[in-house]
Amino acid sequence: MNKLDKLEISLLNDYYSSLLTDYQAGLIRLYYDDDLSLSEIAELNNITRQAALDVINRGTSKLKEFESKLNLVKKTQVLKNEIIKLKTSCDIDTSNKLENILEILEEL
Repeated sequence: MNKLDKLEISLLNDYYSSLLTDYQAGLIRLYYDDDLSLSEIAELNNITRQAALDVINRGTSKLKEFESKLNLVKKTQVLKNEIIKLKTSCDIDTSNKLENILEILEEL
């Protein structure tokens, strides 16, 4: 798995982790965000490497399914791009307000 794929899964987990079990979201976070190996995750959770991999794979599949149905990540990126375009043609006050909106979108 390349770095871009890991970043994508990490981002999907940020958006949709509340739709997974806490256990699934946690293992995905350990693997993709904290860059722990399957062995390390297994040891931390008193499970086998295979069990860790199964939980991560099932959770990752669900995250991709959520995005394919809801498109929240894609829609947010489109909004960010449009706001950035608008900022270039606005006065400073409006540009600052748009920057505040971008910050709110980043927190989603």
